[in-house]
Amino acid sequence: MLMLTPTCRRRSLCLPLSTAYLLDLMSTSNGLTPQGFSKNAAVVRKLFGYTHIPQKWAARLNQSNSMYLYPYINYHRPCFYPEIITDDKGKQRKQHPYKNMMTPYDKLKSLPESENYLKPGVSFAILDQVATKMTDNQADKILKKERLKLFNQIFEQKIQA
Repeated sequence: MLMLTPTCRRRSLCLPLSTAYLLDLMSTSNGLTPQGFSKNAAVVRKLFGYTHIPQKWAARLNQSNSMYLYPYINYHRPCFYPEIITDDKGKQRKQHPYKNMMTPYDKLKSLPESENYLKPGVSFAILDQVATKMTDNQADKILKKERLKLFNQIFEQKIQA
């Protein structure tokens, strides 16, 4: 059965739908999921590269991520947060001014009633201790050292096998 694009009724040119488009129509996920995933994956790929890592190292990699990468990203790596400007015609544009450059933790603290977003038993006093335990540069050096140690362990094992 040939399925045609929804614009066939309005235009004289009708094209068959692509498989990806059909799968997207049949899926229950929203269209924003791949974009959100790609941004997070870009951060991980930037730090770890595109080299294949065998599955047997997944647990060790996840442990390393939770100990070093996630605290670095949440408490020490600054991000730009957009400011939406609406012009006279109603068109919305996003600008990323330097005043909106902050870590995800600082952004969480800046939200109104941000205490409501914390899990029970967690307070900003506890999170502040984690955030100020080391400087941004110290966290970056520790992350790079641990990543190098992990990769040496993974690829040294691969070479010997």
